[in-house]
Amino acid sequence: MLLNTSFNDKVKMIENNTLQQEKDKIIDYKLRFQNLLISISTKYINADLTNVTALIEDSLEQIGRFVSADRSYVFSYDLENKECSNTFEWCKEGIEPEIDNLQNVPINFIQQWLDVHKKGEAFYVEDVSLLPKDTLVKVK
Repeated sequence: MLLNTSFNDKVKMIENNTLQQEKDKIIDYKLRFQNLLISISTKYINADLTNVTALIEDSLEQIGRFVSADRSYVFSYDLENKECSNTFEWCKEGIEPEIDNLQNVPINFIQQWLDVHKKGEAFYVEDVSLLPKDTLVKVK
């Protein structure tokens, strides 16, 4: 059947197949992420609140590993005092924690984060080395 197909038709078939494979990867990723969120949510529903810190740290690790991150954080905002603090952090083995360095941070240093969080979205940095030099995230 392929012998009677023109070159352009063969290229289109390959492109369609490649596009379908990419779509399948995206769907698989989203399904795995949904399953992770369901699993984490279920743990919170049935959680013993006396050990919520360990539960949050475990959740951060699961999410961090899922997205292949070096670290994941939870920040608490104090909008009245216009500052925020890193309240929970998970770091991949070999990565130095920054939680102690990220306390009482003036909000104007991280306005971009706040703007994203106000929309109910996560702030995700794919490659910290690509951030502008004056970005707080890169400061040690």
